[in-house]
Order: sequence, then C-alpha cells, then structure tokens
Amino acid sequence: MKRSRFAVKKSQPNAEVRERLRPIYEFNPTALIDISAIFAANFHTVAAARNFWRE
Repeated sequence: MKRSRFAVKKSQPNAEVRERLRPIYEFNPTALIDISAIFAANFHTVAAARNFWRE
C-alpha cells in the first residue's frame, strides 16, 4: 500500500490537486494498484531500454 501511495504522489506531484482527487481513490484499492502497475511498467521499460543501449 505504501508503494502504491508513493506512485500516486509521483504521478501527481501537485499536492493541492492530489488532495482534491484523493476522495476518488482513497477507498478504492484497485485504483492505487492500477497506478502502481503503470509505475512498474514504466520502470520496466526504462530498465529494458538501458540494458538495450549497453549491449
């Protein structure tokens, strides 16, 4: 859960906007998990690209 919230914070760095949107995702763990999945996919893509260019 903590990692999911970190991903939310990174995906929306504006605290005011985050607070305004929070009621939408606060009690919806699926929304937090979805954001984490996007964050993980992005990390995976960057890691794959870095390895590609090293070869």
